[in-house]
Amino acid sequence: MKRRPNVMDRLYAAAAEIVATARDALRESGERHPERVPLYMPVMISGTDLRIVIESGPSIAASNAIHAAQGRAGQTPAMTFRDATRRAADLLAEHAEGLRQGHTRLDDRDDWCGDSEVREHYEQILEVIGALNRGR
Repeated sequence: MKRRPNVMDRLYAAAAEIVATARDALRESGERHPERVPLYMPVMISGTDLRIVIESGPSIAASNAIHAAQGRAGQTPAMTFRDATRRAADLLAEHAEGLRQGHTRLDDRDDWCGDSEVREHYEQILEVIGALNRGR
């Protein structure tokens, strides 16, 4: 019986194909060393709570090697700046959603019941989240 690839094997194969296609496009556009170009490709899945981020390049390879070595040594890998930025955006999103749920009507989440200061604070948080996400 033929072994069916597990989900991580399929995810890796899909990500590797996406990276190869991006590097081919870089090569075709005149990039002499596409393998040196860092790639950051967020893949949003509309209508879900999923976002898949594909990162590739020399710095990612180095980071992966460091994390693997730390794991083999029994150490907890340090949080990278990118991971910290992602986590900060996620925490802010949770906070913003809590504000929205606590200060709007259940039947109309756009009705802030006249609480303009909280709504302004909510909108500022969303702007910061957007900036953090653009910088990822």
